[in-house]
Amino acid sequence: MNSLINKIKSKKYASLGDEIIEQEINNFLGKKPKAKDKEIIKEVKTRLHKIYGSFQVNKKKKRDTLLEELKENQNSIELHRKILETNLSTKERLKAYNTLYYRIFQITGQPKSILDVGSGINPISYPFLECTPSYTSIEIDKEDVEFVNEYFKIKNIKGEAILKAINKDTIKDLPKTDITFLFKIIDPLEVRKGHKFSEMLLKGLKSKYIVASFSTKTISNKMMKYPRRGWFEKLLTRINLKFKIVKTQNEFYYIIEK
Repeated sequence: MNSLINKIKSKKYASLGDEIIEQEINNFLGKKPKAKDKEIIKEVKTRLHKIYGSFQVNKKKKRDTLLEELKENQNSIELHRKILETNLSTKERLKAYNTLYYRIFQITGQPKSILDVGSGINPISYPFLECTPSYTSIEIDKEDVEFVNEYFKIKNIKGEAILKAINKDTIKDLPKTDITFLFKIIDPLEVRKGHKFSEMLLKGLKSKYIVASFSTKTISNKMMKYPRRGWFEKLLTRINLKFKIVKTQNEFYYIIEK
C-alpha cells in the first residue's frame, strides 16, 4: 500500500493526506480486486484529478505571499479577491460573491454557524457573508487546511479547518450547524451509480439548511445545455426535502431545507 501511495503522490498530489489516497485505492480495489498496480495508479490519479486537481490553479506560492500582505491590511477586499483567484472553483465564483450569500440568506436567514464540506479555500470569501458565523471547513488537502487555519487566525474568526475525507464512516462525525455548504462536490463524490452516497450524505448532515451547487460548465469548460441536475431534484423529492434554486453564471445552487 505504501508503495502505491508514494507512486500516486506526484508533485500535483503531494499535499494530499496518505489516508485520502489509501481510501481511493481501497474504493477502486473494492470494484476490481485483481487490478494490477499500473491500472490502480492510473485510475486513482484520474479519480483524484476529478475530485481535487481540476480545481487548482497552481498559485499556492502567490497566495502565501498575499496572506502575509493580509496580515497588514486585514479588511482589504482586493486582497481577498486575489487569494480567491488562486483556486479555479473560487475564481469562477468571484463575480457572484458580491450577491451570492445575500441571495442564499434571504431564504435561510443569516447563519450563526457554517459547515463547508470540500471547501478548498472558499472560507476566504468570509467577508462576503456580511455576518460573523462560526465556520468549520472540511478539506482533503493539507496545504489548504493549513492555509485556511492561518487565515482564521489572522482574521480572528471562530473557525477551524479540518483534514478529513468524506465517506460513509465520517459523515456521522460532522458537526451540527445552521447551514452546510456542498459547493461543487456532489458530482466528484459519487463513485457508484444510483446516487446512494448523495442520499446518505443529505440524510446524514445535521444542518437545517444544505446548499449544494453544481457547475454549469463541462470539464472542458463548455456551457452545459441542461445544467440543472434532474437526478438530484428527483432524489430530493423522493426523500421529502424541499428546495429552492439560486442561479449564477457558473453554478446552480440548491437551497435545501431539512
